[in-house]
Amino acid sequence: MSEKMRHSRLELILSLLLLGLIVGLMIYASAFCPFASNELCSAGKLAPPSAEHPMGTDHLSRSILVRVGEGASGTLLVAFGTVLLGAFYGLILGALAGYFGGWADWLISRFTDSLLAFPGILMSLLVITVLGRGIPQLIFALGLAFTPSYARLVRSAFRQYRGRNYIKRLEVMGTPPLRILFVHMLPLLRSQSLNALGIGLANAILAESSMSFLGFGIQPPRPSWGSMLAEAQPYIFQAPWLALFPGLAIVLTVFAIFLLARSGQQLLEERGGAR
Repeated sequence: MSEKMRHSRLELILSLLLLGLIVGLMIYASAFCPFASNELCSAGKLAPPSAEHPMGTDHLSRSILVRVGEGASGTLLVAFGTVLLGAFYGLILGALAGYFGGWADWLISRFTDSLLAFPGILMSLLVITVLGRGIPQLIFALGLAFTPSYARLVRSAFRQYRGRNYIKRLEVMGTPPLRILFVHMLPLLRSQSLNALGIGLANAILAESSMSFLGFGIQPPRPSWGSMLAEAQPYIFQAPWLALFPGLAIVLTVFAIFLLARSGQQLLEERGGAR
C-alpha cells in the first residue's frame, strides 16, 4: 500500500468518525434525550455546561445539546436537498451544453453566466422574498444558486469526452444521444463528481447556516445552527458556550465532509491507476 493511499484511508476514517459523532448527537437529541428542543429546563437561563446539560442552557433555559442535535437534522436536510437539486439541474444543463454544443451550448452558457453574476446568498434572498420562507423554498433557492458550478463542471467534462473514438463509434452505430450521455459518458465523471458533491455539500451547510443566521433559513421553533449563532450574539461574553457549540458543530461537519470527499477521490484515482 502506498503512503498516499494510507494517508487517504486515515482521512477517510477520521471523517467517518466525525460524521458519526454528529449523527449520533442528532439521534440522541431526537430519540433518547429526556428534554425537547424548546423545553425550559430547571437549570435556569445561561447555565454553564454541567453533567445534566453538557453544553449548558441558552437565554431561555433550553438545552443547547438538544438544540444542536436537532439543528443538525434541519441543516443536513437542507444541505443534501440543495446539493441534489443543484447537481440534477447542473447535470442536465451541462450535459446538453457539452455534448451538443452550438446554440444549445451558447444559450445554456449565457443562462449560467447570468446566475453567476449574482452572489449566491443575494440570489437566494431574492428567491425567498418572492416565494416565502420555509424549508422547500430554501432548498429551491440554494439549489438554484448552486446549479451553475455543477453545470460548468459537467459541460467541461462532456466537451472533453465527446471527441473520444468509442463515443464516435457509438454515434455511428446509431446509439440514442441520451444513452450516450447518461450510460456511457456520465460514469467517466465519477472522480470529479465525488469531489464536487463533497465541496458542494460543505458549502451548502455554510450557506444554510448563513441564511438562518440572517433569519431567512429554517424558521423557529425548529432550531438550526445558524439561528443559534444569531441568538448567541448578545451573550457572547457572558455565556460563550451559546455560540461555541453550534459553531463547533458547523466547523466539524464541514471539515469531515471535506476530508470524506478528498479521501474518496484519492482512493478512486489510486484504484483507477492500479488497474
